[in-house]
Amino acid sequence: MAPLVHTWMHQNVSPDLWAKEPILLVISPLLALMQDQVKKLTSVGLKEAYVGAEQEPETLRDIEEGKYSFVFISPESTLSTERWRNVLLSDNYQRDVIGLAVNEVHCIAEWGTSTNNKNRSSFRACYSRLNENRSLLEVPFTALTATATVKTKEQIYEILEFGSLKEIVESPNKFNVGYSVPKLENSLSIVENLLSKNKTMFAYIQNV
Repeated sequence: MAPLVHTWMHQNVSPDLWAKEPILLVISPLLALMQDQVKKLTSVGLKEAYVGAEQEPETLRDIEEGKYSFVFISPESTLSTERWRNVLLSDNYQRDVIGLAVNEVHCIAEWGTSTNNKNRSSFRACYSRLNENRSLLEVPFTALTATATVKTKEQIYEILEFGSLKEIVESPNKFNVGYSVPKLENSLSIVENLLSKNKTMFAYIQNV
């Protein structure tokens, strides 16, 4: 998916911005997920960092100054934290941000709304307000997910105010992963046999 998004960004973002020091803002739901993605991007030589309470103060200052190409941040930081709202409105970010990507965007429906019970507060209400970032940054928005139903996608399009959009759909199927639900007798010996033939396997068993 990343190469397709990268190609689309190159086709739709001004070449003048790519020639400078562009910043891609990534809204992510969990600190652990941000840390994992930062680790992976660092391993291939990219300049990225995440915004979080555990982050080093010097790194946070460098993020404010626009020294990282990829910045991972939570919805709450962009919408409810004055420091980071001001960063998005700063000259560096107004000039250099080329796009905003919402990772795991199905969280908009799962956490940002309470459609099943209107009397219940949303778990993370800022997810239902992500469209407010459009008033802070006039850049293309990208929404990424592997688990959105048709109804969830409709909610995403509405909340993020996608008018005309380009939808890229790739199959989530993993051809090296198989699933089976057999009814077993003498299950212990069968499980032992499976383990002897497979290097990697997850087995969920009611009882043995």
